[in-house]
Amino acid sequence: MPQLLIVTPQDELTAMELMKSQLKPGTPNNEINAIMGDFDLLVTPFLTDSNSWFLKGEGADAVWFNDVQPRTQSLRDDDRREISGRKRVQGWSHGHGRWVGWYGTNGTT
Repeated sequence: MPQLLIVTPQDELTAMELMKSQLKPGTPNNEINAIMGDFDLLVTPFLTDSNSWFLKGEGADAVWFNDVQPRTQSLRDDDRREISGRKRVQGWSHGHGRWVGWYGTNGTT
């Protein structure tokens, strides 16, 4: 069963109409919306094609982990004997553990 719909900002209004409207907007038919409230909506600018969308199911997993834990360091200017700045280093990675539970389109190719 799908839990999350992922779309681009260009498709946000269409997705909101599909996911959150009680009746069919813009028509006199006013059927009920059978999928209203079934799953959540995520709008992200990080999809590369404005026609792409994805559904994340129950068994799907996305992975995020820190490669390098965040750490800071003071930059010292020995000539003036004062701290001239600060430096922060960190690294992370992301991906998918399994593709089972994901459905979608890569948009127009």
